[in-house]
Amino acid sequence: MNNRHARYMWTVAITLAMLCPSAMSQAAALAGPQVSRTYYVNANTGRNANSGTRRNAPWRTLARVNRQIFKPGDRVLFRAGDIWRGQLNLRGQGSAGLPIRVDSYGPGPLPEINMGQATGAAVSVINEGYWEIRHLCMTSTATATSLKGPRVGLLVNSTCHHVLHHIVIAHCLIRHIIGGVSHYDSGGIFVGLNGWISRNAPFSTYRDVKISHNTITDVDRCGIVVWTPANSGYFSTMANSQHLTGPLLPSRDVVVVHNQLSNIGGDAILVLGSVGAMVAYNTVHDSCLRTKSGQRGNQYSAAVWLHSCSRSIMQFNKVFDSRPQPGNGDAEAFDFDFGCRHCILQYNFSQGNWGGLLLIMGSAKDNIVRYNISVNDVPPLYAPHLPVAIRNAMPGSEHLLYLQCQAQKNNLIYNNDFLVSRGVGVIYTGAPCFENNIFYAMGKGIFRTNGPVSAGQFVHNDYFGPWQGSPPSAKSNLHVNPGFVNIRGQDFRLRQDSPLINQGRAVPDNGGRDYFGRAVKHGTSIGAG
Repeated sequence: MNNRHARYMWTVAITLAMLCPSAMSQAAALAGPQVSRTYYVNANTGRNANSGTRRNAPWRTLARVNRQIFKPGDRVLFRAGDIWRGQLNLRGQGSAGLPIRVDSYGPGPLPEINMGQATGAAVSVINEGYWEIRHLCMTSTATATSLKGPRVGLLVNSTCHHVLHHIVIAHCLIRHIIGGVSHYDSGGIFVGLNGWISRNAPFSTYRDVKISHNTITDVDRCGIVVWTPANSGYFSTMANSQHLTGPLLPSRDVVVVHNQLSNIGGDAILVLGSVGAMVAYNTVHDSCLRTKSGQRGNQYSAAVWLHSCSRSIMQFNKVFDSRPQPGNGDAEAFDFDFGCRHCILQYNFSQGNWGGLLLIMGSAKDNIVRYNISVNDVPPLYAPHLPVAIRNAMPGSEHLLYLQCQAQKNNLIYNNDFLVSRGVGVIYTGAPCFENNIFYAMGKGIFRTNGPVSAGQFVHNDYFGPWQGSPPSAKSNLHVNPGFVNIRGQDFRLRQDSPLINQGRAVPDNGGRDYFGRAVKHGTSIGAG
């Protein structure tokens, strides 16, 4: 291939990429094999006139990086300890086995992209696939008086008619992104399509998204969102109202794991419209803090939740202190929202969430809740020292479990521990069966349901402690001390002499292990472990 022809073919490649960058890999194939390069960026000693391909000849500015269209296998490395002010807009399409990688080099703190008070994103990848972004810090100087948004730390967004593959976001720090709490596209990390419904939804989605080992703190509204409207009844109705035809494509192979989130104005983790998503080993402190009545957009928020997902799992997460403002009647630790099917909530620990452990919306069905431990997931209504402002922020209807689903939806709740020491009731609206659960009142507890209980609905449960009200009765239910190893030390394993061992009802396909990793044998015990 002569030089003139090579230049012509790369002109074709770049033109196609600008029209729809996912065509880049096909165009690259036309142009022949290319050499992957590593580019260095140094905010202090770099020069934009440099080649950027040598560590001692780095680029300097984000503007220079933004001009480059990267190729499969390229790397872009930012010097550790440096700070860039502005916005990083990454361009180029990787390919299978040759993703484009963004990372840091050298010793020191994570390289920082500070977007100032600009709207949009500190770092963005638009209409491109096969990107891996690691070891960056993203922040802003926006304040509550500069709330015009959206504003997000890291934005991966699709507006074209293609399925985009392989997005990895790992070991990043995202802090102080203040974008307002009205909409879901402000916060830490957003991957997906625009709006409640997108005209690209029948054509565009993401495959193979992994968001792991990130730290996200002090953001509004959301911590991590993967937003890909799929064909649930909820979104199909919306699509029909906009005269869209064809199925809405779900995302697949979405993994959100080992992230640390704190001081989140609204929702900490939300996966929408996904098949086979995994949300696991995340820790959330202090979420749902600033969504409230009177705001634009949705005033409700929850810590970790799925919407319009199927065969997806939330497991091994820890969620603490979701504390709502007035008007946010949710603030649960977890939520199976509209359209969730065949999803599982298991092996999670939840404490101090004022909206309770769990919300299940009315159209969610065939979901399972098992082997979770919930400690004081209720508002402290009976603490006399609380200031009036905090009391006013309490949910109007306290609930440990808020289940809008009806019994025929077949959502199962078994082998969980619910411990309450500050006197709030258990409320439910519907579920076919609560079995093998422990309800333990460590202090004054009020047990109530907001509807009649049918025969067989609460069976093989243990109710212990000074419950006020009448826990649902059945011959198989017990009222004995479960015999935890150390309740004050939050060791909720059952002692070997516990009266609950082998006293539960065997549940087929129960996951094969309890909260503590011990195999569930033929005899099923009551409780999470």
